[in-house]
Amino acid sequence: MKSCPFSKRELLAGILAVDVLACASPGNLFSPGPRPPEVAGVWIDLAKTSYADTVAWVLAPNGNDRTLHIRLKTDERGSLATVQREATYGLWYVSGELADTAKRAICFKKRVRDGATCLRFRIDTVATQPLRRRLSILMYQGSHHRADRFFIDRSP
Repeated sequence: MKSCPFSKRELLAGILAVDVLACASPGNLFSPGPRPPEVAGVWIDLAKTSYADTVAWVLAPNGNDRTLHIRLKTDERGSLATVQREATYGLWYVSGELADTAKRAICFKKRVRDGATCLRFRIDTVATQPLRRRLSILMYQGSHHRADRFFIDRSP
């Protein structure tokens, strides 16, 4: 029986190098779909927003999926102040063709090794002044029910 020409240290270093290269190389483990500018943006969650409390869903152009919570609060002098908190959840991308309104979906991944959650969506414009985009997530599964969920683009 032949002995291994490498020491344990060299073998471990080689395994580590292969792992690092696999994680660093684009497209080997996870290649997300497109992130169209029509979907990217800061979307105000109409179900969770009130006069003094805004919850926004941030779909960044680079694929980051975050939540922004802005709360109005009165300080000790009675002046209004805003408190912002952000939470990062993972990555987003669009599956299918943006023009295919029947099959397209917005997908979310918390970790590269996990499968994505994909939800059908619709984008239209709300007739307000100024006009604003509206993102509708179709049949969103909430904690107690399944229904369409609506978001308005934060920027006019």
